[in-house]
Amino acid sequence: MKYLKEFSYYNDLYDKFTIKECKEIIENVIKYEESKDKPWERKIRSNIYEIPVSFAMVNRALSKKGIIEKRIKDDKEKDKWIESIKTPKIKCDNCNILMSVIDNNILGWYWDEKERILFTYNCEKCNKRKWVYNNWEVYIPKPHLCPKCNIKLKTDIKDELNKTTIIYYCSNCEYKEIDELDLHKKEGNLDFEKDREKFCISEDEAYKLKTGVEKFYKNIYDIINWTDPASIAKKEKDLKYKPLENIKRFTVKELEIYLCPLLEEKWFTNFSLWKAEIDKEIHVYFTIIDKSDKAAKYTSRIRLRKAINDAINNTNWFFMNSWKLDERLWVIQWRLKWVDNNDELLKLIEKRNIK
Repeated sequence: MKYLKEFSYYNDLYDKFTIKECKEIIENVIKYEESKDKPWERKIRSNIYEIPVSFAMVNRALSKKGIIEKRIKDDKEKDKWIESIKTPKIKCDNCNILMSVIDNNILGWYWDEKERILFTYNCEKCNKRKWVYNNWEVYIPKPHLCPKCNIKLKTDIKDELNKTTIIYYCSNCEYKEIDELDLHKKEGNLDFEKDREKFCISEDEAYKLKTGVEKFYKNIYDIINWTDPASIAKKEKDLKYKPLENIKRFTVKELEIYLCPLLEEKWFTNFSLWKAEIDKEIHVYFTIIDKSDKAAKYTSRIRLRKAINDAINNTNWFFMNSWKLDERLWVIQWRLKWVDNNDELLKLIEKRNIK
């Protein structure tokens, strides 16, 4: 048995599954709509299946090439592996003559491990069959048993004009199973080509349809979420200034009250904001005394800068780095800058975070 087929086989098989998937979507949507109690709901939603069907058509079309290539590759590997396997020579148990191979199949659950093939043998003399794996292990079919009596069912085959009927029955009770095989039924769907034209599209058509569907959904989303320009502007503004939500905005007096106890803990006392310069920006002088008499002047400046920076890190106050610190007899004088303009505050906070 050769697994590799002509390309048309894989192409047709893939399209058949595409058609089946699309028709199942339509059938399920129609069933759902028929279950609606309100007629007006059914009327509005009567063609709603077009959207999921379109998605299915697009997904199937875009996946087609890769899936078919994989199936062809797998079948080539199966055939190559089968050719490398030696066919066991088996004799008939009744006639003691060599049996002929009429079929070979890779068992699906063994294929991943490539363990074995099941060969089907037939005796040309007595017409008995035998199944043997490529490792010479004999496969013994499980008997078809009666579920009531647990004995093997007998078989009665009836050939009629348009079908073959196989009747399995129990000789000990009334149990019976009937299988009907329509051997004369034409394979495939009579409307296959018509359905293929309707549901199976090319990659280019799929990309165009995908773009159209996405655009449609975007338009629906924009309509549902439409807001007036003023509201949009407010949302954008709120989003822009969101980083300022947790910034503490202190007045001069509030800052003094806030910093005094924090700086006391760092051995700095008598913190006082005493002079303000108001121009384009507001600068406020402060003085403070370093209580640590052992600290050198340079060390004192470093400690003070760090202590104040840590304290005002989440506020709208900043050090005036461009202004020279003045220090005499452990009394330190410096300047702080107050910022209330949101845009400037954003820039300064961004620089502060980068540092």
